Formats: sequence, structure tokens, C-alpha cells
Amino acid sequence: GKPDLVVKMTEPYHVSAEGRDIYRSFVIPLNLKENKWVKAVEFKSGAPSVVHHALFRYDTSGNARRLDERSRTPGFTGMGRGGRSLRSLGGWAVGGTAKFLPKGLAFRLPRGSDLVMDMHFHLSGKAEKEVSTVGFYFTDKPPTSTFTGIQMPPVFGALSQVDIPAGEKNYTVKDSFVVPIDVEAFGISSHAHYLGKQLKMTATFPNGKTKVLLWIKDWDFSWQEQYNYTDFISLPKGTRLDATVVWDNSAGNPNNPSSPPKRVRWGLQSTDEMGSMTLLVKPKRTREVRSLNSAMQQHARDHSAAQAIKANQGLGQRLVDSAMRSDRDGNKKISRAEAPRWLRRTFDSVDANSDGEIDQKELEQAIAKI
Repeated sequence: GKPDLVVKMTEPYHVSAEGRDIYRSFVIPLNLKENKWVKAVEFKSGAPSVVHHALFRYDTSGNARRLDERSRTPGFTGMGRGGRSLRSLGGWAVGGTAKFLPKGLAFRLPRGSDLVMDMHFHLSGKAEKEVSTVGFYFTDKPPTSTFTGIQMPPVFGALSQVDIPAGEKNYTVKDSFVVPIDVEAFGISSHAHYLGKQLKMTATFPNGKTKVLLWIKDWDFSWQEQYNYTDFISLPKGTRLDATVVWDNSAGNPNNPSSPPKRVRWGLQSTDEMGSMTLLVKPKRTREVRSLNSAMQQHARDHSAAQAIKANQGLGQRLVDSAMRSDRDGNKKISRAEAPRWLRRTFDSVDANSDGEIDQKELEQAIAKI
């Protein structure tokens, strides 16, 4: 249908033909005279061959506009800058189409807001000019409930220590989260880059029954759709969500951007990797949404710690052994002159007895604290 409000960038952003991926944010004043409730946001790119994704936020502080004005070219560098006052309005990724929120749900868009588009450009070998157009669909009815997203693994996999060896066909990261309140799911999406192979999320209910919430068996980087359920799916308190992300970094993956394959870690470039699934839910009792958000924040901390321990097993001993090899005079201690560069910056804090030298015990104690 026809949007209630259509806005576009006032000047084009020039995307170069070659180079690293670009992260840039653009500000569009909306000039709203009254508060609005948003049911859907539709995005159209002027240069779709280079636009990887766009995240929509609104700003009422004017800070994003000031950052834009300081730059000599449209927008400002970064992704997610602008301050804590900015609030989400959803997003778009390559291959996606706009979706209406279910009945009773809407984004709040205050009067005087500026639209902020956080955009990721992946250069195509041809110079382009991007002028984005955004359509807003409003409703006169205020929402009767709130909603949020449960993302697994958290932060698009940034906390999962993703490190995919060259040639690995089935590099896997798993994540589990127990829902602390009664919620109803209404949509789900996935995100990965070129090496993504399979993404799956299941729900195990308190009675032991299981349900597949989404299973993409052959991931396509160019089809990053959000899927809405026909009806709400009830997930009672105590339901366990399990997410699995699999990457294929072998020569047999036709989407592998590297030939021959090379080691790939988590990162912002399209040739780096990400991986996550996001389940959109509304609490059955609106007042409990804070409990859900707090549980998700704690889950992110726990997931990060668990993955770090898994990835760094034996790292402490390797650091100790590496440092002790700097003991050139053989007295089983490391002087400041002998210390490797990475140890010099913290030499005094590691030197617990302040005798000007570090022994193996002092090293082990310092690393244990870290």
C-alpha cells in the first residue's frame, strides 16, 4: 500500500568502486508535529548492488544531526553512534521486505524526531550514488503491548569467539536461553555472511515437547528475510530456546569469497563472519518485559564468559612460557630490559614484590587475575 510518510536523503552519498566495506549513518529530519505510532518501515535503496543492510533509529536529542553537520560528506562515520537517546525502528537486510507488526504492536515515533539510518555498504567494483528512500506506515491506535527481540548467539555472534579455520566445512556455534517469563513469538530472522551454511532455532517446552521455530538448511547471503508466523506461538516460562549456527569455510562452498579458503573471524567486513537468530516476542504481561531484558543481558555476559574460557584453554600457560623464554641470563626471572613488549606496559603491576624482576609465580598470579 501507499506509505503515510515518505522521506529520502537530500543528497547522494558517493560509494567508491573498490576498498573496504563502509559503515556510515545518515540523518533525515522527519518534521513531525505530533507523536506517531509506526506499524511498518519500508526501505528502498538507490544503489541496491552495494547496500548490505540498514538499521533504522530515531533521535530526539539532535546529536545525530550535529554529527552529520560536522562532516564534509553526507552522514557520519560509524554504526550505532549518536548517543543513548536513539531508539530502534527495526531494520532491513539484502533480500528483505517490509512487514507489518501484528495487531496491538507498534513502534513509538515522537514528534520532532530525526530518522537515523545506520548503513553498511559492500563495494561492488563499480562506483555508485546512494539515495535511500524510506516509507512509514502509521496507525491511530496506540499499542496494547510491547515487544522485544531474543537474539542468539548475542550481538550477532560477536561474543562467541568465532574463529573459522580454512577448509572447515562445519564450524558450529550453539547457544541456549531459558525464557524467564511467559511470552508469545510472532516473527524470526537470521543473519550471517558468505560462509553461513545452516541456522536453526528450536523451542523445548516445559512439558518436554519441541518445536522448530526456524530452520534454514542452505543459507543464502542475498536472502536475509524476516519471517512472521501466521499466529502467535506461546512460549511459557521455562521454555528453552536452542540456536545453532554452522559456517562452511571449505573450497566446496560456492559462496566462499576466498580462493583458496583462508581463516575467518568475527568482524564487520562482509568477508568476515557473523551469525545469529533473532526471535521477536511480546510478553503476556507487559510489566514483565524488564525481567526478560535483564535476563537477556545476563545471558550475553554468561555466553561471552563461557566462550572465552573455551577459546582460551591453555592460553595462560602459553603466555607464561612465552614470557619466560625472554630470560636471557638464565636466572629464572625477567628484568624490565628482558621483558617482551606486551609485558612492559604492565610490568610494575605484575612485579608484585617490586624487586624490579618478574618470576614465573608472579606471571601466573597476574594472568589468573585477568
